[in-house]
Amino acid sequence: MKKLFYTLSAVALLIFNCATLLSAQKLATSETLKTAANSVKEKVHLHLDKPYYAAGDHIWLKAYVVEYAFHKPSSNSGVLYVDLINERQQLVRQLKLPVKGGTTWGNFNLPDTLSTGNYRLRAYTQLMRNSGSSYFYQQQLKIGNILTNKLFTQTSFIKEGTAAKNVLANIKVLDKDGKPQQGTKFTYKIYLDEKKVSEGSAVANNSGEIGLSFEEPKPTSSNFAPYISISTVSNGFTATKTIPIISVSTALDAQFLPEGGNLVNGLPCKIGVKVLNTRGLGENVMGNIVDNEGNEITTFETTYLGMGNCVLTPDASKTYIAKIKDSNGNLNSFTLPKVLQSGYQLTANALDSAKIDLKVLISEAILNSGELRLIAQRLGNVLFEIPVSTQRQISTVSIPRTRLPSGTIQLTLFNDKGIAVSERIVFNYNPITTINLVASGLKSSYGSKELVEVNILASNENQPTLGSFSVTVTNATTVASNEDTESNIWASFLLKAETSGFIEKPNAYFSVNNLVSRERLDNLMLTQAWRKLDWVSPATTAEYVAETGITIRGTVTTMSKKPVAKANVTLLFPNNKMVIASTEADENGFFKFENIYLEDENKFIIQAATPEGKKNLDVILEKVKPEAIDRLLQPNIEKDVNLSLLGYLNANNHYLEQQMRAGFLERTNLLKTVEVLGKKITNEDKAAPHSSNYNGRGRADQVVTGEDLGFIPSLSDYIKQGRIRGVLDSAGYAINSRSRMSEDGSMYHPVLSVAIDGIIIQNFLLENIPVSDIESIEVLVNPALLTAYGTTVNDGLLVVSTKRGKGLSYADIRTPGLVASKLIGYTPAKQFYSPKYDVKKDEPDQRTTTYWNPQIVTDSKGNTSFSFYNADNKGLHRIVIEGIDAEGNLARRVLTYEVK
Repeated sequence: MKKLFYTLSAVALLIFNCATLLSAQKLATSETLKTAANSVKEKVHLHLDKPYYAAGDHIWLKAYVVEYAFHKPSSNSGVLYVDLINERQQLVRQLKLPVKGGTTWGNFNLPDTLSTGNYRLRAYTQLMRNSGSSYFYQQQLKIGNILTNKLFTQTSFIKEGTAAKNVLANIKVLDKDGKPQQGTKFTYKIYLDEKKVSEGSAVANNSGEIGLSFEEPKPTSSNFAPYISISTVSNGFTATKTIPIISVSTALDAQFLPEGGNLVNGLPCKIGVKVLNTRGLGENVMGNIVDNEGNEITTFETTYLGMGNCVLTPDASKTYIAKIKDSNGNLNSFTLPKVLQSGYQLTANALDSAKIDLKVLISEAILNSGELRLIAQRLGNVLFEIPVSTQRQISTVSIPRTRLPSGTIQLTLFNDKGIAVSERIVFNYNPITTINLVASGLKSSYGSKELVEVNILASNENQPTLGSFSVTVTNATTVASNEDTESNIWASFLLKAETSGFIEKPNAYFSVNNLVSRERLDNLMLTQAWRKLDWVSPATTAEYVAETGITIRGTVTTMSKKPVAKANVTLLFPNNKMVIASTEADENGFFKFENIYLEDENKFIIQAATPEGKKNLDVILEKVKPEAIDRLLQPNIEKDVNLSLLGYLNANNHYLEQQMRAGFLERTNLLKTVEVLGKKITNEDKAAPHSSNYNGRGRADQVVTGEDLGFIPSLSDYIKQGRIRGVLDSAGYAINSRSRMSEDGSMYHPVLSVAIDGIIIQNFLLENIPVSDIESIEVLVNPALLTAYGTTVNDGLLVVSTKRGKGLSYADIRTPGLVASKLIGYTPAKQFYSPKYDVKKDEPDQRTTTYWNPQIVTDSKGNTSFSFYNADNKGLHRIVIEGIDAEGNLARRVLTYEVK
């Protein structure tokens, strides 16, 4: 092997100016870069008041929605969705929040019946859906419950040899005081996959333990996560606890990722190493690399969260294998990528705090093969481009960190044909993208219920900055934080949204800026930011458009589906009993109503007519399918959430009890199952609890329940059987059995009006509502009962209440010239209650979140302030401030004080 001839490039230090920007004429890849820049528009970060919660709590949050590359507050989207998802991959609740100036805020009210478990928050805009859920904000949360579930478990999973049932789950069950539930009988179900269930019963031994054996679950790509459910009945109440099954396998998975993308014959190459256990967590190991002749070439060690690196000068005539031993002494072997005969190597040294050193290595066989180009870009936005000569084997360049934005920087080497031949991702921290927050007025200690006043001066590059900030104050003794894993604006925007896979302890990379942290961060870039070169991306069409606000869109057609130009379209909200707006369809029959501001769920009707007033038309509403629930890898899932949060739950329980006594929180009454004999079932009992009957629930001539309807094919068939008094069926329409005389003296049977969950529809075809969706039907034909509706109904009304939680898609309820649907408005925002103690009050105050303010704005001089009163809780208190300015500079500051 010939020795490489080293020559330094003439460019020792790259100075940036406008002339270095890439033009479309210079390189064909510019169009690819533009596509990449336009493919992802936004990022989201949520600042939360606490890192974990209890049933009965509020999750207070502020959202920052920014442009993807440089983090300026986004002007694209006006609507943000925040999902609370449980460990069964089910949507528990959703917030729909209006976004103004790139920020919004709201809260989840957690019911006291919410199951204990591992949850996650997911936040996104419709625009972000075009790039997939991997770009969404995701944050794990633990939520405990001791209000309605008193079971505490301490679980261990142990491997039991090689038998079919090779896993033993040892579950110790305790009450909230830590007392073992000895002698208690439990029923259990073990869910290993969506189809396979084993069940039985077990009695806890004297230590409160039950043992369950089962087969190790096999890895699956489905959304299902294996779990155990145990339950017991005490004093007539049932308590249930679910426990996620944690893998006990000691097998390891390792990746060996060459810097620059490939191993090239004779070119020294740094190799990123990532080793994971079966839970998906990093595993620190030692190993070696041998060639195909068994000779040891080098050793390696993963020293932090399963990541490390080693250097190898490969030989194309050989193959290489990495060998690692797991905790049981089993040898794991992994084949390294194939060595290329010739090629290019782009390397980076990102350990210096002031600069990033780049080096381009070229195989001797391809010297003098045309000029190369090194392009630096951030998320499709080109930062600079420099030529690289192929007349020498090694060229170097140094880049000042202050000339690059903060975040991941993609460095790509292109050959003279515009083909990407080597690539390296580096992370840059530029202090000028930081908002400096200076606090004054905060004392080191206070008394309980004492006023705390804090002044903040925000600056960037020693100049005052106008920004939007949020602040939370918690008792650090009660709410113990983990700085490495809690939601953090730096980690959200600069790391989690820009690298693949689960990142352990993402905030740890930003806690300090020293040589050790930069080396760990560079190993993360070598592994989780590594990708194979792929610059030939298929053209994609954006399926989702940016929502500037809530919009209703649709098309008016004839019954034969031909667009109706210039149709008159009216939007009506029946509950408000007023017309909201009218518009005219375009030449293609398309119409829209924009920037609707309503809260909660609202029923609406769209009516359409031709310019001549004809209404025999079809109105088709645009439907945006909801985002599917993906299974997010959560390696650090907690088996025993209640036990892990026991200190917080007990402290928070005092506060929740105080809230209940004051009337701020309602407790759900869990009733025992009892048998009631001899009670007469009334119409009110039979009608749905959420009935929209103007006369009151059940005040009707007849009430038909979903159970009465049974499995009959349609409501029309039910009426044909004569089972609804005073109502007949005529060609699928409900008509009054009593005839009326028309103006010309002829007799007719009037068609009844139909109200579906409060939406009154005329000439409704009964087949348009599935029987399986009906909870109850209240029949009104008596004139005395119809009086409440005035002239809005015909000679009779069917009040239909659909099943809540399942329900009907209202876009399917239509009649000629009309469509009825529902609009999910914005989630109403609540205000955090912060009591004032300027006058002494003796009632206890056990708040676990002492203060929350989602909207603190600095003035033109960078000044702002906030104040609050402490609760009774003693100990260390923690203030966390996060925010952003108009230029996309980020802020995070943690302050502490003591309450004595």
